[in-house]
Amino acid sequence: MDKINRPIIWTAVILLLMTTDFSSMCRHEVKGANAFTYHIGGAPPGRNDPAPGWDRSQNTAGKISWKQLADVSYVLKYNKQFDGDIMHPVFGAAVKKLAGKEWMIEGYMIPLDIKSGLYAVSGNPYAACFFCGAAGVESVVSLKFKNMPRRYQTDEYCLMKGVLALNDDNVNDFIYLFKNAEEVRK
Repeated sequence: MDKINRPIIWTAVILLLMTTDFSSMCRHEVKGANAFTYHIGGAPPGRNDPAPGWDRSQNTAGKISWKQLADVSYVLKYNKQFDGDIMHPVFGAAVKKLAGKEWMIEGYMIPLDIKSGLYAVSGNPYAACFFCGAAGVESVVSLKFKNMPRRYQTDEYCLMKGVLALNDDNVNDFIYLFKNAEEVRK
C-alpha cells in the first residue's frame, strides 16, 4: 500500500506547486513605522526631488518615464539557442519613436557585474523583483556605458543618460538598452 501512496502523494505535491501562483506571495509593501510602497517611475518615497542638485538645464536629452517604456507586448517565438518557444517583445509605436534618440531616465541602480562595469537601472528597488508581479522586464534598462563607470551601490537612485536601443532578438540581455550611457551629475 505504501508503494502506491508515495507516488500519489508526490504527484499531488508537484501538481500543487505547479499550479500555485507564487507571485501573489511577493511582498512589495512593508507595513509599520517605516512603511513604504515600491512603485515604478517615481521618486523614492518622501523625496520631492529625487535628484537634488542635478542641473538639468545643461542636458539636451529629454526625459522618459517608466510608463512610456511599458508600451510593449510579447509573443511566443521559436528560439534556436534554447530550442524552444520563448516570449519575444513587440514594441508599441510610441516606444519605437523613442528608439535611436538620447534620453534621460531616473531609477534604482542594479549592479550586474561590477568588475566589468555592467549595470542596469530599474524603476523598482532590487528587492521588488521585476519578475514576481510588481513589474516586468520593461521596468529595467541595461546600461552600456561610454566609459568605465564609477562603482554604484545597489538601489542607488540615479539619473542616467543614453541612446535608447530596442532589443527584440538577444534573449541574453534586457529589452531596453541605453548605449553610450553616462550618469547625469551635479
